[in-house]
Amino acid sequence: MSTPLEKITKQYPKCGPLSQFRFDKSISFNCFRCGQTKTAKLITIYNDDWKKRICNGCYGYLLSIYDIKAGQLEIDDKIEKLIEVLIKHVDENQIKEQLARIKLKSNKVNFLTSTTMKFFATSEYVAQTLTKETNLDWSPAIIGLCKAFELELIERFINPLKEFCKDLDFQEDDIIDKDFGKIASYCSGKTIKSPELGVVNHFLTTAINSKDRFSKSTFLNVGLKGFLNKLPNHNWIIDKDGLSDGIVTLTSNYRNKAAHTDELNENDYLKCKNLVFGEKGIIWELIISSERRNI
Repeated sequence: MSTPLEKITKQYPKCGPLSQFRFDKSISFNCFRCGQTKTAKLITIYNDDWKKRICNGCYGYLLSIYDIKAGQLEIDDKIEKLIEVLIKHVDENQIKEQLARIKLKSNKVNFLTSTTMKFFATSEYVAQTLTKETNLDWSPAIIGLCKAFELELIERFINPLKEFCKDLDFQEDDIIDKDFGKIASYCSGKTIKSPELGVVNHFLTTAINSKDRFSKSTFLNVGLKGFLNKLPNHNWIIDKDGLSDGIVTLTSNYRNKAAHTDELNENDYLKCKNLVFGEKGIIWELIISSERRNI
């Protein structure tokens, strides 16, 4: 669609896919994002398409997402900022309604922790409000799915490992190890913040691939090994094509892209959702693999 006939008095610097213009008089239009009819002199368009006019409210929301994605923060900090955007986008009643719908579709979700369910429901609600076109909006929704898996992973695997290792005599070499030191530090109680997905994967790949370091590390050889012996179905956790591969796929194809300037769409969201919550989703594999032996 070509530029409107009305006179543009100012064009502002472009911010990613967002271009903002000021007209000499107010113009009525439908915001392509929220669908509401607006009248304003200040109008934003998406991806240089005048059919995709955006109101000031939606502009502020999308700009906040773009600023995070294009910023200089570390990726894990970007993730947390996008999570904040996601949470602000919905209220508790909307989450409760979505939770009820999810539970009606599948009994399996009853095995998930409440925090995991909250992020899943929040992402699902946001996804239902979006257009199918590629845009910035999909990033927080996809991040929510990734966060849901991360939370379940911490609750099902890392925190129980920490509890198992509470009486372990941690060696300094384990605490400062470049590949699994952050997990050792968390399990020893020296670090309070739970580890992110990438940190967990470094820990797993080291445990899987380095027999020498496994044999020399008290944390790995006594702590992790002893803990895994309590899990009769733990093979998926330590299989290179299991949990580690799932984390790599989730972070590389979805989480990291959502945190950078990539623009994602409904198809990306559905693929990510299928990876995590699909019939053979990695979250169900995690639950089965982390079930402890009854003694």
